[in-house]
Amino acid sequence: LVAVAANSLVSAFVYNRAGAVVPQFSVLLCLFALSTSYFGAIFSARVDSARLRRFFGIFLLIVSALLLLPRQLSSSSPSSISTTA
Repeated sequence: LVAVAANSLVSAFVYNRAGAVVPQFSVLLCLFALSTSYFGAIFSARVDSARLRRFFGIFLLIVSALLLLPRQLSSSSPSSISTTA
C-alpha cells in the first residue's frame, strides 16, 4: 500500500507539472474515491470470498476486452505527455 501511495504521488506530481491535471476534477475524483471505498469495504465484507472472486474475475474480463478495442488518442491523453523536465 505504501508503494502504491508513493507511486501515485509521484505520478500526480509529474502529470501536474506537465499541465495534464485539472484541479477541479482531481478534487471531485478524490472525494468520490474516498466515499465509495467505504461502501466497497462494507460490500466486500458481506460477500463470501468465492462470489467476490467471481465478480472480480468478470470485471477483469470486461476490462481486458475493452483494452483490445482500438482507441483514438487526443492531444491531451497521458501518453502524449513528456516526462522529461
